[in-house]
Amino acid sequence: MRQAGRSISRLAAGEAVNKLARFAAAVILARTLSLSDFGVVNVGIAIAGILLTLTALGMPEYGARQVAVQPREAERIAGTVLSVRVGALSVIAVLMVGGAAILLPEQLMLISLSVAMALGLSTSADWLLRGREQMADAAGATALGGIAVLAGCCSLVLLLPTATAALVVFVLGEASAAAATWWRAKPGRIELPSRETIKRVVRASWPLGASGVIIYASYANLDSILLAIVRSDADAGLYSAPYRLFLAANAVTVFAAYSLLPMLSRSYHEGRLAEKRNLLLRAFTPLAGYGLMVLGAAEILGETVLSGLFGADFTGTGPLLILLCMSLPLYSIGYPAGYNLISEQRNMRFFIGGAVAGGLNLALMGVLIPLYGTYGAAIATTVGLVGGAVAWLALSGSLRASAPLFVGIALATLFGIPAASDSGLAVPIGAATLLCGAVMFLTPAVRARARSRNTG
Repeated sequence: MRQAGRSISRLAAGEAVNKLARFAAAVILARTLSLSDFGVVNVGIAIAGILLTLTALGMPEYGARQVAVQPREAERIAGTVLSVRVGALSVIAVLMVGGAAILLPEQLMLISLSVAMALGLSTSADWLLRGREQMADAAGATALGGIAVLAGCCSLVLLLPTATAALVVFVLGEASAAAATWWRAKPGRIELPSRETIKRVVRASWPLGASGVIIYASYANLDSILLAIVRSDADAGLYSAPYRLFLAANAVTVFAAYSLLPMLSRSYHEGRLAEKRNLLLRAFTPLAGYGLMVLGAAEILGETVLSGLFGADFTGTGPLLILLCMSLPLYSIGYPAGYNLISEQRNMRFFIGGAVAGGLNLALMGVLIPLYGTYGAAIATTVGLVGGAVAWLALSGSLRASAPLFVGIALATLFGIPAASDSGLAVPIGAATLLCGAVMFLTPAVRARARSRNTG
């Protein structure tokens, strides 16, 4: 648990620098660009993210697990992962750019820059650093990417306040972060894979890739595009502010899964199954506490933070943040449970959980976004993520073992509904939720210290 805590802390520290820098960049963009251009930038970022996910094919998760259990094969694994990801992205990039040049020439620049951004993300070796548990190096590369984006916004965008200039800045930022990961990984001479190796690896990893596509839709990137199409670019821009805060908070959940995966994989590979199960269940309480703390903070301060950071145009978006953060307490334990399935190479079960999340989200988006706009997008995202979390817990065999914890945090989360509906109730409900989460978050550390004193 201490090792997992250190890994999560290092990744979170790097992401904190990255997100703070990108938040500052987003504030500059929101105040410098027109609301329509700000929406276009967020649509471009969403397109790049979708391209990244469509072409990942499960390679980052597969590569991190394989490096964790076969560290001496890093050069071979790195060559396979890089070849598959870049090859898949190249095929789609040619089709998209060529199609835009013929059918949508006015959108050619947006599509081209989105593809370039996705290329920088695809060539990153952050998965290799995580598999080796070089979390400090991964965190440093992540922080560098955010700092590069902020520096670009402070120079290029202020001089040339256009959506194109902003997207160029993001392209350079992602390229900088990717270069930093390879510099720190130093894998040696990368071995290119044979065609047979690629086929074998893709057959094993495709459920992870399909899950990634579905989960990415649940993270609301598709919501931003649908809002721009069904409603307006302005609605997409308004939704992007609470979504950015939610995504930043959700990063700790993702880092917990990243940090636990190497340890869970080695324990399974070496037959230490009881130790693996104990590690996962012990991690649930502080992770659920973290999710409740974030929800409580959103209920108390969400409206103030959003309008203060992004400007008066974003007043009234606090309930959106509360609705999104209602997914975090359960998702914070469900997503690591899903990665436990990856550690055991039960990739199809991980896919099933992702399919539950995505199926719920897509179905609800189609119904709720045309009717309720941004609120429909937030509700669809939350229901989808909670559904996926429950599925992963059940499929990994962790739901029954964590039943009391699950019921407790589910009940605490439901109080977010009146908090989002009535601003007068938001602060008292938020204070109670925050206190409950803090107790859960700190309890394992207090118990560990008490055991250490008794042993002494």
